[in-house]
Amino acid sequence: MAELTLEELSYLAAKAKLPEKLVLDTAKETVASFRDIWPRERNNLTLSKEVWARWTPI
Repeated sequence: MAELTLEELSYLAAKAKLPEKLVLDTAKETVASFRDIWPRERNNLTLSKEVWARWTPI
């Protein structure tokens, strides 16, 4: 799964009987944290050439 929309997360939250706002807020915070950390940490990871070739800058 390369991409998950907020609409899909809302649907999954409803199916799991979880609060939609909590799920969406958590997803947004997670993405924001990842985008903040990734530029600093990506070069510290051992990634194959195939992974780097598929990586699309955020």
